[in-house]
Amino acid sequence: MHRNSEPTTHAKPTQYGKRPPGWIGFHKNGMLFEFQALRIGVGYRIYILAHPSYGSLSTTNHATHRYHDRQQLIYYVCTKIPPLTFTQAKEDARAWSYYTEHYIRTGEILTA
Repeated sequence: MHRNSEPTTHAKPTQYGKRPPGWIGFHKNGMLFEFQALRIGVGYRIYILAHPSYGSLSTTNHATHRYHDRQQLIYYVCTKIPPLTFTQAKEDARAWSYYTEHYIRTGEILTA
C-alpha cells in the first residue's frame, strides 16, 4: 500500500459540492487528483484543487512540477507550453497526475 494517499485541498472547497467550470478529475492507484482549467490569455492554466499529500517528500517547484499563484493562493501545473485547448489541458493534468503518483509512491522525480 502506498503512503500518504489522503487528498489535500489547496483551494476553497467547491460551493455546495458542485464541480466548478473547467473541472478535471482523475483517480490513479487509489489517489484522487482534481483540477480546474481556466483560460488565461490565449491558453489555459491548470489549477490543482486536490491531490494526495507529499508526506515527507520535497515539495519544491522542481520536485512537484507545480507553481504557486500568489494572487489566487493556489498551485497550478507547470507546463512547458500553456495548453491552447481544454483537451490539451486535460492531457497535461493527466500527465501531472501520473508524475505525481509516481513521485509519491517511489520518491523518484520524473521529468517530462
